[in-house]
Amino acid sequence: MTTQQIEKQRDTNVQFWSRKLALDPVCAMAEFDLTGKVVSASPQFATLMGFASPDAVVGLHHETFVFNHRQPMCFWQDVVSGNITSGEFVRRTRQHQTVWIQAVYAPVLNVQDHTLRGILLIAMDVTQQKNIYAEYYSRLEALDRSQGVIEFDSNGFIVKANDNYLAMAGYTEHELIGRHHAWLCDKNYLTSDDYQQFWQDLRRGAFRNGRFQRVGKHGRPFWIQANYSPVFDSEGKLSRVVKYAHDITDQVAAEQKSARQSAILDILLEAQTAFLHDHNLASACDSVFSRLLDVTHCEFGCIGIVQSVAGKANLYIPSISNLAWDEETRLCYNEQRQTHGGLMLDRLDNIFGQVVTQNRVVHLNHFL
Repeated sequence: MTTQQIEKQRDTNVQFWSRKLALDPVCAMAEFDLTGKVVSASPQFATLMGFASPDAVVGLHHETFVFNHRQPMCFWQDVVSGNITSGEFVRRTRQHQTVWIQAVYAPVLNVQDHTLRGILLIAMDVTQQKNIYAEYYSRLEALDRSQGVIEFDSNGFIVKANDNYLAMAGYTEHELIGRHHAWLCDKNYLTSDDYQQFWQDLRRGAFRNGRFQRVGKHGRPFWIQANYSPVFDSEGKLSRVVKYAHDITDQVAAEQKSARQSAILDILLEAQTAFLHDHNLASACDSVFSRLLDVTHCEFGCIGIVQSVAGKANLYIPSISNLAWDEETRLCYNEQRQTHGGLMLDRLDNIFGQVVTQNRVVHLNHFL
């Protein structure tokens, strides 16, 4: 070896040990011989592995700190071949507890002939970070299993959706990815100030939560209880928006049905009060009829009473509306109202008659 090479090697060693001393207070360090036994160790390494002092670690084999003894043979062979090996590794303490380290296994060379002398381990304890990440990941998995999750980029385009959300919307992943959030919204809502404000709030970092009506495949409406959460990158820029949602369509439908039934009951009670006031059934029915149609979302309806005349059932209809009658039929209807106070239907031997006389349900819409 020339003088120049010796000086270069000496400078390299000086730099190496200077860095080692600088790292020593921060990192856990241990040197192994080529067979895998500890030659020296720092107090931090001894403490990390559950030993009282570095002397207690000297002489122990690297396998002592590994749970599975089958894997280290391949691992150690790769290390002693002179390769620098780095990454996250799970290790075992003296008390058989798990510890995670972010570490590098670096070769240590002889000064004279540059042959491999041993292996230097430089490690940092990342167990706490690993546990936090594992807990965080477990929570995300739990949310993914129990709720619909969909992600949008900063411009509102869908980049990811889990199976639960796809089931709610009725789409496949291929059909939904790349679509804009607007694809899932009612067209009238898209032009509203509320929708513009919705995305403005998300872009400035505000969370949005509540009930939302969305539109699924083939225009099918569905309701969700959802939370929109903005996610920012390391520079504070919005990178994506994550929505967690669960389907409340049945719940909303039940609430709406209950509200309609309550409104119908109030209207009928009002009609009863009006009839008791002047005993004019047709007038009482007319006063509430348009409101009944609005509440039930119907275009046509009638109010009828089944009664018996001369031993034969007939139907008395004091109020009917929204029929496209010709002039002759309308004159007949007005005449019936003047004479009988409403329509009188004598023939009930048909489906309509079965409904009104036998209380049979022929068709029921989703409003009642």
